[in-house]
Amino acid sequence: MRKQTRFWIVLLLFGFIGQLAWVIENMYFNVFVYNTITKDVSVIANMVALSAVTATVTTLVMGALSDKLGKRKTLMALGYLFWGFSVIIFAFLKKETVARLFPKASAAVVGGWIAIILDCVMTFFGSTGNDAVFNAWVTDNTEQKDRGKAEGILAALPLIAMLVVFGLLDPLTQKGNWPVFFIIVGSAVSLAGLSGLLLIKDDSVPHPSESLLSSLTNGFKPSVIRENALLYLSLVTLMTLNIAVQIFMPYMIIYIQNYLGITDYTLILGLVLSLASIISILIGGVISKVGSDLFIYPSIFLFVIGLVAMFFARVPAAVAVSGTVMMSGNLIVTSILTGLVRNFTPKDRSGQFQGIRLIFSVMIPMIIGPYIGALVISSSSETYEELGEIHQVPTPGIWLAAAVIALLVILPYRFLTRKQHQLNSEHVNLKTPFAEDLNPKKPLNDYPRPQMVRGSYINLNGPWEYAIRKDGEPLGKYDGIITVPFAPETILSGVEKTVTKDDVLYYRRTFFLPENFNEGLVHLHFGAVDQIARVYLNGNLLGEHVGGYLPFSYEISRYLQEENELTLEVKDYANTSYYSCGKQNVSRGGIWYTPTSGIWQSVWLESTPEEYIEKLKITPLYDQGKVVIEVTGKPAEYEFIVKDEDGTIARTRGGHKVEIEIPDFISWSPEHPYLYGLTVSCKNDEVNSYFGMRKFSIDKDDKGFPRIFLNNKPYFMKGVLDQGYFSDGYYTAPSDQALVYDIEKVKEMGFNTIRKHIKIEPLRWYYHCDRLGMIVWQDMVNGGENYSFLTIAALPFINITLKDDKYEKFGRQNEEGRKMYERELKETVDLLYNCVSLALWVPFNEGWGQFDSLRITAELRKLDPTRLIDHASGWHDQKGGDLNSRHIYFNKIRIRQDERVSALTEYGGYSWLIPEHSYNKAGYGYQSYSSQQELQEAFRRLHEEEIIPQIAKGLSATIYTQVTDVEDEVNGLMTFDRAVCKYDEDFIKNVMDKVVL
Repeated sequence: MRKQTRFWIVLLLFGFIGQLAWVIENMYFNVFVYNTITKDVSVIANMVALSAVTATVTTLVMGALSDKLGKRKTLMALGYLFWGFSVIIFAFLKKETVARLFPKASAAVVGGWIAIILDCVMTFFGSTGNDAVFNAWVTDNTEQKDRGKAEGILAALPLIAMLVVFGLLDPLTQKGNWPVFFIIVGSAVSLAGLSGLLLIKDDSVPHPSESLLSSLTNGFKPSVIRENALLYLSLVTLMTLNIAVQIFMPYMIIYIQNYLGITDYTLILGLVLSLASIISILIGGVISKVGSDLFIYPSIFLFVIGLVAMFFARVPAAVAVSGTVMMSGNLIVTSILTGLVRNFTPKDRSGQFQGIRLIFSVMIPMIIGPYIGALVISSSSETYEELGEIHQVPTPGIWLAAAVIALLVILPYRFLTRKQHQLNSEHVNLKTPFAEDLNPKKPLNDYPRPQMVRGSYINLNGPWEYAIRKDGEPLGKYDGIITVPFAPETILSGVEKTVTKDDVLYYRRTFFLPENFNEGLVHLHFGAVDQIARVYLNGNLLGEHVGGYLPFSYEISRYLQEENELTLEVKDYANTSYYSCGKQNVSRGGIWYTPTSGIWQSVWLESTPEEYIEKLKITPLYDQGKVVIEVTGKPAEYEFIVKDEDGTIARTRGGHKVEIEIPDFISWSPEHPYLYGLTVSCKNDEVNSYFGMRKFSIDKDDKGFPRIFLNNKPYFMKGVLDQGYFSDGYYTAPSDQALVYDIEKVKEMGFNTIRKHIKIEPLRWYYHCDRLGMIVWQDMVNGGENYSFLTIAALPFINITLKDDKYEKFGRQNEEGRKMYERELKETVDLLYNCVSLALWVPFNEGWGQFDSLRITAELRKLDPTRLIDHASGWHDQKGGDLNSRHIYFNKIRIRQDERVSALTEYGGYSWLIPEHSYNKAGYGYQSYSSQQELQEAFRRLHEEEIIPQIAKGLSATIYTQVTDVEDEVNGLMTFDRAVCKYDEDFIKNVMDKVVL
């Protein structure tokens, strides 16, 4: 039996049977005592409270013991076995028997205490098997990827158990046949315990080395509480919720029977429990995929609304509707909070912390809640008479009291989220190995534009003066020195300060031009400045550039002096406006990262004659064996020389556009990245470039599947997502070798493609991909306002796709923002057109800022008909482009075949947090593992069991997430600082070598 199958069988069996027994303890035992032993509601309150204390102490001790043993199976199975026996004992508890045994005492009083003692015995075994060991076992065997689903099921099981009891066993209690009732339930629990000896796989779990006594007291130490602040805050939140539940839960059936007068309540409760359970399980599955943030507050309010509605409900239909709303909200909140508790529970102490969990989630709520309920009940005058005795009746006030407490859940949850944000904001400075070689006086001194190299070159990177001022505040003196081109937020800048949307970032430096450098014109180039830059030379405004990802330049010869002062004023709105921002976010965390402000690519100078070569556009015509070269410039005639490794193979003269035949050409591919040299010259100017003969296209293979073709042959593009962040330079690599390192490592691991994710790299990165042989998929940089988690992220998981002409849904309501995107789209294509390795454009990713994607795709085709297009990567598919593009992280991977190429454009994201090489303790990821062995086994299984079988069914491209960790995210092939490769490189290459057509 497969491990996953066995896990779900054990979870469902032990979870369901355990809840079946708890239904008896939490609800029917109260009714049993009330109907057959005593009408004193204080006995019920005492019984609930002492049972809660027993459950907590038992769970604390037995959970710690199971941690100490490093095993779960025996305690779990035997706990259930004897739990069942202890339930059966209740079959023999009768008031008449108590009266015969204690003739001189009140049978009601003595019987009540016997019931309390037996309840504590039953609780001891139940808490051992279920609360302590089963819950620790679930924590051991689940990760964040499946906890939403598991917690949704576990939260629904109590209601399903009640439904079974109400539907099948409640008629026995209605007839007073309690002995048969207890024997049936007890036998089922014992049988589950016996089956556990066969079903449970007793894997060894991490266990503490200290004594059992130390383990018992560990969770109460102030240092442990501080270290696990998020766990304790989540427990306080869960405690508040459960107090609200315990105000009404012990009295619910009594209320329905004796206040509302609904004796046939099983149909109502059955309907309520069925609907609430279904809703909980469905929402739990969605939470597993998109996270809990979207659902926590709506579900709290749903719970409160249902409680208030119960206050007014008097007839069966109203009770059914109100109860469904109430229980649905309660189950969703419960599954979210218990999932958070599991997420924050230390793995090596999951048993021990079950006792701590019970103190907060069971003992305290079951002491406070029922007493609040009893106080509300006793303060009312509602009574009824039975056999001459007057008894109190639960009143509607319990629902309002519960609603008030339920609203208070918001307070500790807000403290939890604030603390989580605070902890996520606390990070350590990680330097890459490449930082050691950084020369702060001349960083990144390599020629910035390998696709068009000219002899004249002065690099202006290095020490600049900087200042950060509030908008409107006088500049005054500069604050200090910044190392350009590193953003002020980064370690390598020497500043490490954040620029907000209300700030202005100032730069200043001086420079002298060498003698004979000026050939007539001098051009000042900026690789990229984020976001709005006003540039001055010697007090003269050169211009203002808007947009943080694309290069810009100014011809400055008329402003030059012997000593030149260059200054900039920069505004950066990050993600607070419609400007392109990528993954930058002023509230970083999760998949959103620290903003990069100001200059983050090289600043440099070159000189040209007045008539010069401004731009080249190189298009290989693979099928014709030719290359087309288009020149932008003033001269009317140019000379073109093409070289291979042996020398010149073609020379011609011509105008602004020529076709050159390349005889017996060598194809470019990742396996053989052959490049031809190109020199273009005119009277006084000359530039050097290169190109490769390759062709990207779509065609059908011999089985009729549409495939990506490289050089007219089917080619499987197995890629990895690359966000281009460095721990010490963020957007800016610490050296040229750092760029090379990432590409080479990815290739050594068996990948042939990199998807450059929502960032435009310096041109040297694309040059290295060209010469090393790495196919590139290029994302456009997203913009947009008011990112909607519901619209963009949640709806696609329930297969709801929106039309992207509804601009407000995608945060594209600003017309100027849409125009800016299209302007930058054209500039990006123009910038990267000559990059040999670039195979595919991605205009939109996961709906972020998406709009009119079919029209945008058509425009992109006109700009560049030589490359493929993934028009809407991930979801919100508008049925355009070349790819049927899907992102799958949680579900089993299955392709969807249509007339387009089937591509898995994001998947995996397997996480392993290595603390000494991690940005912080957040550990964000999709599926988490605790060792290289676990990580590699999951990676192998994913590819051999899901990816490779889909290739034969038409899957043609894959993009694994991702090259490196990035801040909170720990799902990289390498750590954020590039110090550790998380996988054995030979292992991962052996797996990826099997991913072929």
